[in-house]
Amino acid sequence: MKTYKHLWEQFISMENLELAAKKAMRSKKNKAETKFFLKHKQELLCKLQKMLNDGKFRTSRYKIRRIFEPKERLIYILPLYPDHIVHHALINILGPIWQRTFIRDSYACIPGRGLHKASVAIMNFVRRNKYVLQCDIRKFYPSINHDVMFHIIKKKIADKKLLSVLRDIIWSCGGETNLPIGNLTSQWMGNVYLNELDHFVKEQLRCQDYIRYCD
Repeated sequence: MKTYKHLWEQFISMENLELAAKKAMRSKKNKAETKFFLKHKQELLCKLQKMLNDGKFRTSRYKIRRIFEPKERLIYILPLYPDHIVHHALINILGPIWQRTFIRDSYACIPGRGLHKASVAIMNFVRRNKYVLQCDIRKFYPSINHDVMFHIIKKKIADKKLLSVLRDIIWSCGGETNLPIGNLTSQWMGNVYLNELDHFVKEQLRCQDYIRYCD
């Protein structure tokens, strides 16, 4: 399996941080926070670049909100700066690497593979099979084991500085389990976590009509 060792310079490049900031601001609803960032953008990005390069980045304190739509969940909220920008900067680099390892019929939070394409694939599978097994993972994100998650990531990513940032994010809410719902990195890491299951079902159980979707 190919591993990636030299990703750090791409990650902390000003070009990547600026792109990450642009993406992060699209989904950030706190207008005052966004306005402040835009006013001091260059200064803040330079400061973030140095913070990362010096190994001083630490995940900010979460604000936790309980929601009940569509079911009861805890949502973990981080500020735009520095956290959301760091998360987008990571996924700008790691997303394409991870996506190449995913099976064709994984539709969980993957660009270009939305609910419609998943529905079409499911109907094709249903038409040619007499029986269908539908499964769900109860409290998936809260159940993700930090040690297992980090071990899986290290199979592909070998850049020590980047792993240090990922380690901080994975363990950012304490305990042995839980990837915080609300983090962009959690969506992608959850996909990487279940990619192990996808390949087991496809390659060892030889079940070709298999699909995974995550809302």
